[in-house]
Amino acid sequence: MRALAQLHASDVVHRDLKPSNILLAATGPKVIDFGIARAAGDDRLTRTGAAAGTPAFMSPEQATGTEHTPAGDVFALAGVLVFACTGHGPFGRGRTADLLYRVRYAEPDLSLASEGLVPLLEHCLAKDPQERPATGELATALQDGPGGVRRLAA
Repeated sequence: MRALAQLHASDVVHRDLKPSNILLAATGPKVIDFGIARAAGDDRLTRTGAAAGTPAFMSPEQATGTEHTPAGDVFALAGVLVFACTGHGPFGRGRTADLLYRVRYAEPDLSLASEGLVPLLEHCLAKDPQERPATGELATALQDGPGGVRRLAA
């Protein structure tokens, strides 16, 4: 979470957060593979009709080829958390077109996620990017210790 917050504080969005781009190290999770990361506002990979990223972890706005902001990374991170908790992404598997449709219009499958995490995941997976928490708010909600993820996951 700190890595994502640092990226966003530097006006950089990752654009392809997914389980294989997050390594678990002894010092904590590490975000890797910045191949399609761009400065916020840079539209080289977000022109209408062009989407770059991994469909199962794209935000609705990224799936439509519109601007991918830090809120899109929050959406993708929630997808990674769902995968970590359940073994599947929030919108299932399938062909690219099917996944992109579900990302844009379907509700995420959170049925196997820890009951205490569901409200936070739903907040992060809101279709409207304005409704998603900022990385600072998300970091506070996921912090270890009282009121953080350990309490939520119990």
